[in-house]
Amino acid sequence: MDFLLIILSVVGITVTYGLPGLEIPSPLYNRGLGIYDGNSTTIQKHPYLVAVCLNNYFTCAGTIVSRSWVLTIPQCGGSLKVSEVSVLAGSQDSVTGKRYQVQRLEVHPQYGQGDVFDYEFLCIQIVGKFHWNSRIRPVRLPKADPPVNSSMVVCGWGKDGRISSEGNSKQQLLDGEMEWVDKAICKSWWSYRNWSDSMACAYNQGKTTLCDGDWADPFVAKGVLYGMFLFFKPESECSSGALPVLIADVATGAPWIRKVTGAKYENEKPSQQLNKL
Repeated sequence: MDFLLIILSVVGITVTYGLPGLEIPSPLYNRGLGIYDGNSTTIQKHPYLVAVCLNNYFTCAGTIVSRSWVLTIPQCGGSLKVSEVSVLAGSQDSVTGKRYQVQRLEVHPQYGQGDVFDYEFLCIQIVGKFHWNSRIRPVRLPKADPPVNSSMVVCGWGKDGRISSEGNSKQQLLDGEMEWVDKAICKSWWSYRNWSDSMACAYNQGKTTLCDGDWADPFVAKGVLYGMFLFFKPESECSSGALPVLIADVATGAPWIRKVTGAKYENEKPSQQLNKL
C-alpha cells in the first residue's frame, strides 16, 4: 500500500486507494477504466487472475501458479501480516468470487538489495487449496524470456481514478495485447533505474498500456506467465502517448518461484487433477 502512495506522490497526486469514505479524482487519470485501450473480457478467459486484497479491499492483481500459491509483487503486501491479506479468485469484478485467507507470504531473497523494482516476486500461500474450474486455473512458469516483439495478453481491473464512498467499487475486467521489448532498448528507456535482468518492458505503441491500479497485472502467452506490471513513465501514463511499461521478468525468478510454490514449467506435463477436468 505504501508503494501506491509513493508512486502517486511522485506525480503530484494525493490518492489513498482501498480506504473507505474517500472519493478523490486523479487529474492524470481521466481516460476511462483500467487498461488503456483495453477490451472488456471475462474471468473465464483469464482464470489465473486473482485479486490480492488488503483488509478485504482490492489492492493488486495476482496470478495463480499452483494449488495453494499466488504470485504477485512485494509492494502489494510483502511487508504485511498474513491476517491483513486475502485472495479473491474467480472474480469478474474484483469484489465477488471465492475468498481465500492467507497463511504465508514469501518474498524473493534478493528483493530490496538493489533497485526498488529489483526481483519483485512475492509468493502468497492461501489456506487450503484452489479447486480448478472454468474460473480458477493456474499458469505455467517460463524457462526463458519470450522472443523480442512476442505478443502477450495483459489483463486486470485497474482503477477509474475515483474511489467510491464505500471504498470498494466494482471494476470492469479488461485485457489487451502488448509486446515484449528488447532488453537493451528497455534499459535505455529506464536508464535512471539501477537496472537488473529481473526487469523487462512491454509496449504497444499508441495502443494498449497500463494505468494506476494495474499493479502486478499478468502478461501471459499460451498459458505461460512472462511478466507482471511494475511501473509506468508518469509523464505519459495511461494514454496513446505512453512509453514502454516496466514489468517483472518472471523467467529470472522462476527457479525460486518453483522451489517455493511447486509451480510447473511450460514444458511439463499437466497434473492428474488438471487432466480430469
